[in-house]
Amino acid sequence: MSLTELFIRRPAFTIVLSLIITIVGLISYSHLPVRWIPNINPPIVSIETDYPGASASLIENEITTPLEAGLSGVGGIQTISSHSKQGKSEITITFKLGLNINTAVEDVRSALQLVSDALPKQAKQPVVAKMDPNSEPVLYVAFSDPNRSAKEITDYVKQFIMPRLQTIDGVASLLSFGNRESALRIWLDPAKMAAANVTVDDVGEVLTQQNVEMPSGQIRSADRFYSVVTNETLKTVNEFNDLIIRDDNS
Repeated sequence: MSLTELFIRRPAFTIVLSLIITIVGLISYSHLPVRWIPNINPPIVSIETDYPGASASLIENEITTPLEAGLSGVGGIQTISSHSKQGKSEITITFKLGLNINTAVEDVRSALQLVSDALPKQAKQPVVAKMDPNSEPVLYVAFSDPNRSAKEITDYVKQFIMPRLQTIDGVASLLSFGNRESALRIWLDPAKMAAANVTVDDVGEVLTQQNVEMPSGQIRSADRFYSVVTNETLKTVNEFNDLIIRDDNS
């Protein structure tokens, strides 16, 4: 009697044997070891450089192009893409699969140090960051209140909502968008500036020097210790209007 004929002539035995094989298979499947899934996301590094007040063409010539030339010698690069806009340069570097992201970041930082002296002095230092596709935001929360202004909502969210969300287990970081904060804009009169031979750099230098908060020393006694802070921050429109840009008689 062949094995096939045995299963045909004894259907009960065949059903029981099939059930046993199925049960054993399910139990074995639940105990199978899970192998590590290989990382198929290419390492991506972003570089952002701020140059306040510079146009997009100036950013391209003075920031983006020198940085790309200095980064071209970094090993393992697959593609380099850049975007120059008003006041900021953005460069994205994609490395080959398998390259350690931490090694890539260190190589990029080393290359930037070699070309940092060629950047304009007014430009800020390039900021290097790792871009992980798995770290994208998973939840967006919007806040609105018909009885509050946008500034009041921003202040309330920062003081009460964000601190509580940060303490939740599993929350890595929080980012806020669309903030409305108080700001003061200074509009310059080109005709008056030309008549007084005053430049924008002169105005910016005065604002930096006169709008400061800095430590001025210490006061010690037998049992007390005080820190002296000079607070010369400008808070009102009149205080900005009273600034002396230049005194030719001094």
